[in-house]
Amino acid sequence: AALIEEMTRLEFTRDQVRPVLEAATGAASLLGPVGEASSDAVAYGVIDGRSLETVALAAALAARSDASGAPRLLAWLAAERHVALEIDGNDLIAAGLQEGPEVGMRLGAALRAKREGSAPDRDAELRAALAAELEEGRSIQT
Repeated sequence: AALIEEMTRLEFTRDQVRPVLEAATGAASLLGPVGEASSDAVAYGVIDGRSLETVALAAALAARSDASGAPRLLAWLAAERHVALEIDGNDLIAAGLQEGPEVGMRLGAALRAKREGSAPDRDAELRAALAAELEEGRSIQT
């Protein structure tokens, strides 16, 4: 609340306040999960979808406190945020999936596989997405 009041006093717009608040509240919550992740690819999955400001602040906090997640946060900022899939949701729907949240989860699994080196091309990405074991333990058979 004090941060919002101070930013309002300094004449920040609502659009300027939003990313600052998101970064301030979200950065600390990244430190534990990123540092404790079982692999770099899993850690990057935790980071994906967060704002650049949030990740940058988390990296600064981690480096300052010598937290275990600092190298992963810095690596994501330097390179991993630019890793992109060649497939998209339309490819999964064309392969027989129903539109919905499962498509996003499977794309996340394909991105993790790409980062781990097991999905180096489009066909491998599609196979990784379709073969992914989801939280409920389901997989799509093709």
